[in-house]
Amino acid sequence: MDRALLTHSGPVPDVKRWTELDQRLKTVKLLDTAPQPPPPEFKMPATSEVLFHFPRSKINQLKANASRTDPNTWISSYDAIMAFCWRCVSRARQSSVAGDTTTTLMFAVNGRGRLKPPLSKHYVGNVATLSWSELTFDEVVAPGAFPRLSALLRAANVEVDDDVYKSIVEWVAGVPDKRRVAFNMNAFLGPDVVGSSWQGLSAHQTWEFGFGTSKAIRWPKPDLDGFVFYYPSRNTGDPDEGVEMVVCLEDSAMQKLLEDPEWLNYAVAKGPRSCFDLDVAGA
Repeated sequence: MDRALLTHSGPVPDVKRWTELDQRLKTVKLLDTAPQPPPPEFKMPATSEVLFHFPRSKINQLKANASRTDPNTWISSYDAIMAFCWRCVSRARQSSVAGDTTTTLMFAVNGRGRLKPPLSKHYVGNVATLSWSELTFDEVVAPGAFPRLSALLRAANVEVDDDVYKSIVEWVAGVPDKRRVAFNMNAFLGPDVVGSSWQGLSAHQTWEFGFGTSKAIRWPKPDLDGFVFYYPSRNTGDPDEGVEMVVCLEDSAMQKLLEDPEWLNYAVAKGPRSCFDLDVAGA
């Protein structure tokens, strides 16, 4: 496995160079100390992980709404759905934060085709980093804000290029204790939202181990808050199949999301409060 493109080959950055990189890179941060386990008295809050289905027809509506203010702007399905999640999840959490609180959306970006020269799409290692978009809660949930959010995410997606990857690799090279390296996010019981797409996974469609191929991908019980996972489309033969997404939120915020009419206009809940209880065969 050739990791040359993901390894810093130059000199370790000095303090001045590392500080320049640190000020420019938004998605990574240096912790004061290596992460510590939670205190013994910490109690994990109740979280819900609900699977939602976005039919293809609804995704097309989202994309059309995302481009409403500028029909010439191209917005991907991923951009539109992530922007929509950011908006609705922020609204579900809004009662616990001030409107001028900053919220960040970070979602995974596949770097295989963005590096120069590009890596093979079949490269097995981790070549993902995160995009970065930041607004206040009031801005995210404002009436008519959805096209702005979608355009912001599209721009953030495009900005993740070869230079960004090489800058992150150089920044990490300048950190002696790699345990202090972390993504710059505050999603768990915080204001941020983090998304990842598994849309490109395909092994489950061919690996059958003598039992037949899988009908769908599921993560049994992700005990998280503020994370969304965009699953591969199922091969059902239905032209309106669309995509599935699991949303992980603290219980009270999830209840608000499940009652949000804007969210429910596009997303259909496919299971009970925990994905662990889902009947995959009937999903």
